Amino acid sequence: MEIIKTRNKSQFTSVFDYDSFILDNSDLFKDFRQTFDLVYMIELCLRQSYPKHTFYKGYFSISSLYFKNKSRNLRAFNKIESFDILFESIKDKKVANVYTEFTYAYRLKYKYVSQLLSYNSIKPKTYIRDKFKIRFQYKGKNGVIYKTKKELMQGENLGRRMLEKNISQYAYEIRELAKGVPMVQSVRPSKSYSHRFSVNVPKCREILQDVNNSFTKDEEPTVSQYDIVGIHNYIASYDQKIPCYLSYERKNGGRLVNFGGSSTHIQFQSLEKSVREKVFEGFYEIDIENSAPTILLQSAKKYTKLELSKIEHYINNKQKCRESLMDLGLTYKESKELHIAIFFGASLEVHGSYNKNVWAYKFGADKIEYILTNSDYFMELYEEVRLLFYYLGKAIKNKFYVTDKKGKKVLYNSRGVNSAKYMDRWDNKKGLMHYYFGIESQILDLITKNYKHELLLYDAFISKEDVNIDELSLLIESELGFKISFSKRLIGKEQ
Repeated sequence: MEIIKTRNKSQFTSVFDYDSFILDNSDLFKDFRQTFDLVYMIELCLRQSYPKHTFYKGYFSISSLYFKNKSRNLRAFNKIESFDILFESIKDKKVANVYTEFTYAYRLKYKYVSQLLSYNSIKPKTYIRDKFKIRFQYKGKNGVIYKTKKELMQGENLGRRMLEKNISQYAYEIRELAKGVPMVQSVRPSKSYSHRFSVNVPKCREILQDVNNSFTKDEEPTVSQYDIVGIHNYIASYDQKIPCYLSYERKNGGRLVNFGGSSTHIQFQSLEKSVREKVFEGFYEIDIENSAPTILLQSAKKYTKLELSKIEHYINNKQKCRESLMDLGLTYKESKELHIAIFFGASLEVHGSYNKNVWAYKFGADKIEYILTNSDYFMELYEEVRLLFYYLGKAIKNKFYVTDKKGKKVLYNSRGVNSAKYMDRWDNKKGLMHYYFGIESQILDLITKNYKHELLLYDAFISKEDVNIDELSLLIESELGFKISFSKRLIGKEQ
């Protein structure tokens, strides 16, 4: 659902009962003028609308720029009263600075997540900025809140005459956000894609039960807020027999990115892998084997005269190649990530500590240098990949980098005019990735048209039904001309 904004007024629709939340936490909402801002920020956390923080798992990256033109006071969100009570943050100056463009890492405190989920309401309400309903309550001498004068008299041992004489000392006014008529769910642009889906419901319930047990013990759940909310929303809708959808917004390059934002449009594409393994246990995951290396290699053969034996060797011997770096101190997962990174243009020579695109930021320059120095195989592969980026990038530039009618330089990938990437100056890495995403997305589009699917994962998909991967490969080759291999596994079963 979209935020609707008019002159200094905004409104949003939520399945969470913020009226009860405000009353139960009245001491946190001291300035009623900031009530909407606080609730709005909580809502964006619960609907998974903040970008995930790059370096801190389970935290959001709440940038001041993110709120530009969205909410009146949110550009100064860190000055909002009670913000530090409702949210916890990691304030690392090495991350939050003008060079990285990252913010501090924030997340809603788990006790408030627990509280809001406990209301378990799926009937949507619309909350409106600057529109309040005044509710009078009474506060005793020790801060005890009474809903009626009768409760106040009994709790504070007051007679009627004494109460009326000193009523101003006990009166306590709460301004509750006003509810409006629920909005009709807004429809995303036609470029988006939605589909019904199913999950392993008993496993989802098991995850939520483990989360509730953690809340009861005042422990932090092992599942992130992102994942808790998504699973909670799905089960709440499932129990009331309300259809749920996975909806995707098509990015400029062609990739379909899953968005959440309501009780029926769930964000599952970014589930932590360990959580996804439970949510879709018993389903099939079908992966494009060596997606980027394969597509880039076949494209290089088509558009250049390069001989790329090292890349071919890696594609044909992926497992052994990755395992070879384990002797140099990397885990298999780290070796896998490092191999994938170089095929997405990662630089291993430049070690600027504030450059978020430098792979050494994660592993450390010394470890990267050690691998490049002590692994002849990886150094030769890396140099060949850089060669591919240079010559294939040049070929793609000559073929697809053009000047549009307005005189701007633009790159179109295989998706045509709907995939325009404007670049004043040519950049091999950006250009090749835009080109690759176009082909990758065409493969996923063919899958969505020809196979039942529960979740799309960029270069993979999850299906409840078994899929003949040989037939799938033939379909891709006949329609797109790329020889693509697929792997298949039953999720939750040991390989």
